[in-house]
Amino acid sequence: MKKQFHITLNNKEEIIVDLNSNESVTVRIYNPPTKLGTEENALSTIEIDGLRWNKDKHFHLGWLKEKINIGDKICLKLLESTQLASPLVNEEEYVPPEKECSFCYKKKSEVEVLVEKTHLTRICNECVELAQKAINEYRNAD
Repeated sequence: MKKQFHITLNNKEEIIVDLNSNESVTVRIYNPPTKLGTEENALSTIEIDGLRWNKDKHFHLGWLKEKINIGDKICLKLLESTQLASPLVNEEEYVPPEKECSFCYKKKSEVEVLVEKTHLTRICNECVELAQKAINEYRNAD
C-alpha cells in the first residue's frame, strides 16, 4: 500500500499521485486578482505539481494545470492504495543558474575571482578593484 493523492475535477478521470519520500507534491487552487490583469489572466486554475530530489539533482514535476470555472467540482482524497499512479505530464531537471556578482552581475565564468559571502551575496575581483580605487581616491582627497 502506498500513500497517494486521488484528485478528480468535474468527475473526469482521477489523477493519482504517489507520495514518495524523495518528492514534494503541491495541489494548488489559485484565483488571481481581477483588477490587475486581463480577463484571460484572471481565470482560476488548479495545479498539481512538485519536486523530486535524486542525489545532487532535483526535478520539477507536473501532473495538471487547468482553468476552473464557477460550479466546477474538485475532489481531493488522501488514501493508502495500490492503484497505479497517473503518468507525469511534465518532468524537467532543474539546472541552477551560474553564480554572478551581486554588484555588476557578471557571471563567475566572466571574471577571475568571485568571492561568495552567502548564497545571495557575491562580489567579483573587478568590483573589489573599483571599490578599492574609490576608497583610495576618497582618502587622498583630504
